[in-house]
This record gives sequence, structure tokens and C-alpha cells, in this order.
Amino acid sequence: MKIWFDILTPKQLLFFESMIQRAKSEHDILFTSRDYKEVTDLIRIRNLHPTLVGKYGGKELEKKLDASLMRAKLLIKLIDEFQPDITVSFCSPEASLISFNFGIHHIAFCNAPHSEGVCRLAVPLLNKLLIPGHIPKQSFGRYGLEHNHIVQYAAMDEFLIVRNKPAFIWDKKSIGLSDSKKTILFRTYETQASYVQSHTDMEAILDSIVDNFSDCNIVISTRYSEQTEHLQEKYSDVAVTLESSFDSGAILAGCDLLIGSGGTMTTEAVLRGVPVVSYDAVPNMDEKYLVNRGDLIRAKSPDKIIKASSEILSKDKRVFVERADCLLSEMEDPYDTLVAQIDEYARTIQY
Repeated sequence: MKIWFDILTPKQLLFFESMIQRAKSEHDILFTSRDYKEVTDLIRIRNLHPTLVGKYGGKELEKKLDASLMRAKLLIKLIDEFQPDITVSFCSPEASLISFNFGIHHIAFCNAPHSEGVCRLAVPLLNKLLIPGHIPKQSFGRYGLEHNHIVQYAAMDEFLIVRNKPAFIWDKKSIGLSDSKKTILFRTYETQASYVQSHTDMEAILDSIVDNFSDCNIVISTRYSEQTEHLQEKYSDVAVTLESSFDSGAILAGCDLLIGSGGTMTTEAVLRGVPVVSYDAVPNMDEKYLVNRGDLIRAKSPDKIIKASSEILSKDKRVFVERADCLLSEMEDPYDTLVAQIDEYARTIQY
């Protein structure tokens, strides 16, 4: 069959990477993405080769809309030429719009019912929505897709990300870090995302981290160039701010603790056996699930974050690795669920 994968974010790129490689052995694949620095840097690092169509619109809603409409217009000719049988996305609004109007069977993944803007645009037009089993079907019900078109799989999406081979081995000394010190990675949150409803004072948290862990390497991972420039300038004497996108698997392998916002890297770290304190900047069901299981600690104030971090750093890391192995052993490959849906659709069009 001819299958179109449309990928918009770094998380989606890492999530779909192995799926695309496996699907190529049986199907004709079109792999599209967009001009978005976080994505294009990771494309280079992972040595992937999508067709770039359109660009990221930024944080302003009007510009997001303009970029989405322009991207959809550019995709029309490409999709008309490729003539896919199936579209696979992570609820891409442009892929949903085009697939619906071209009559293409659209299968999408999503673990973020809190992302209201994207879900309202994409979910009602889907043929099938595939979601992690710990997320209730009814959490997507308000977007107009009947429950019998929603399929759950027994995994967190980051199951696939941790299965990707790291693109490189992180040389901490090359950026001025000490091999003899423990390393704390702080991850900023997506302040430009349309679903962010409140502000978290990340600098108050960072101030406490650098004040209380002067005996550790402090590394800051940012989302946007503005964050990078500002935090690099403010914390240049006490922390290393990563200047570009990176392979998360390689970086996490060299860390003793992640202080994360509760997003993709938070879950990925847990599944890699890296201990995590979540400051829960954007509440979501993945973070809540892991907190309820006891696989990560949520601490939102600087004082509570410092206390939790100190306790974690005093523990043997093998405890977290064993817990991660146990959690992964309970999961199935989401690709198998996708294949089952593709096969089911193929049977329907043969009759």
C-alpha cells in the first residue's frame, strides 16, 4: 500500500522513526515534515530524510493559522501526486484536513487530549485514533470521534523512543562538564504551545538548583532559541545550556537526574531508568499515570524540588533501572497496533 506519514514535532519524529523504517519493507512510503528548527536539527542528527513542506508558525495564534493554511496548500499537490491509500500522523491538522477531503483513510496516534487546539482540528476527521491504554477513550470523546473508532494499546509512546539507538555517545567533557560529578539535567517546557494555560517560574527553580547543587554538573535543555539565549546568558557561570537540538537518548544516558516539565522527556527518562522529578508545568495523563505508579516524583515548588532531588541523588541508580525494565516489560509495541489497523483497512478495500 501507499502510506503517507506526516510528522510535525521532535517527539513525533522519534516516535515514528522505527515505524517508518519497518513499514518501508512492505509499503511505498511518503515521509513529510516541516521547517521547524527543533525538528530539522533532529532530522540531521538522526540522519533521516523527510520531504519538508511548510514551516512552524511560532507562538502567535494568527501566525500558527497562517503557517498551517500555507502548509496545507503546499501539501495538496504533493499528496495528489503520491495518491496515498493511508495517512498516518500524530493528529496533524493539515494531514487531517487533506486526508478528509481526498478521501484518504487516516490513522492517527495521540497521547495528549489536553492539546485542545490540535485535537479539535484533527480528531473529528479521523478514521481511527490510536491511544495509550492508560488514557481513557472518553478523554477524546468531546472531540466528536465515536469510541468504536478509538483503539488502545498497552504502552506509553516513549516505548518506541527508548528503542531507538542513540545517534552518538555524549562526551560531557567537550562542553566543560566533569566526569567525576553527578549531572542534573533541567528541561524547560513548551511556553509557545497552544495548550499552555499557566506560567511556571522556571528561573526560580533553576536558581534553587544552582544554589543547592554546586557540587553537580547542571545542564539546561531548552525548547526555543529565545529560551536558550536568555538562560545561557543568565546561568553561564554555573550551568551549561545546550545550544541546539540533541538526541535525548544520548544525553539522558549521561545524566543522574532529570528535573522535567512532565512532557515527553520526562516519560522517556523514566523508561530509560533515569530518576525524574517533575515540576508538572503542563498537566497531562502520562505524567499523572507515572506519579500514581510511583515511577516519578512530582514537586512543583523550588523547596520541594530540591528536597526530592537530594533524596534521589542519594539512592543507587540501579533501583530506577530495574523499575524501568519492569515497566517496559508490561508494554507492547504500538507499531503492532498500527499494522493491525492497516491490515484491517486493506481487507475492507479488497471486497
